[in-house]
Amino acid sequence: MSTIEHLTAADHAAVGCLLRNAYADYAERMGSEWPRLRDGLPRAATRLANAEIAGVRGASGLDAVVFYFAPGKSDGVIFPCDWASLRLLGVAQAARGRGLSRQLTEWCIARARDQGATRIGLHTSEAMTTARGLYERMGFVVDGDLPMNFGLRYWRFRLDL
Repeated sequence: MSTIEHLTAADHAAVGCLLRNAYADYAERMGSEWPRLRDGLPRAATRLANAEIAGVRGASGLDAVVFYFAPGKSDGVIFPCDWASLRLLGVAQAARGRGLSRQLTEWCIARARDQGATRIGLHTSEAMTTARGLYERMGFVVDGDLPMNFGLRYWRFRLDL
């Protein structure tokens, strides 16, 4: 099992690079919307300042990251404020197949439970079939449709804790 650590402002550039790498799989599916996502990912750590950013380091840098929002820190738009939530889970292409997505999701669930959350939420799109399957196997259920974004359908998922 890999060691998960809290990331700091010194890691923000590496987080942005990892997210661009991880989400590049969706470029073709997103078509003309891809540049908007691609160009926003490097600013995610600054834009989502309420998040704790956790990650796993490998020999050549960051292998995986997740943005975790404690109860009371979720956005209030996608997720009710009292839920914990996770966003922008990304695994570098070279680090896939090692269970890092599951490990980071389990870390977020444990944090939420420790902080007294009754629910944790996430959202995913129709393009992210592997992620959706993982979340469903972990017990997350679809909690509703979200507005289309980046030319894709999105759903909110929740896990009752």
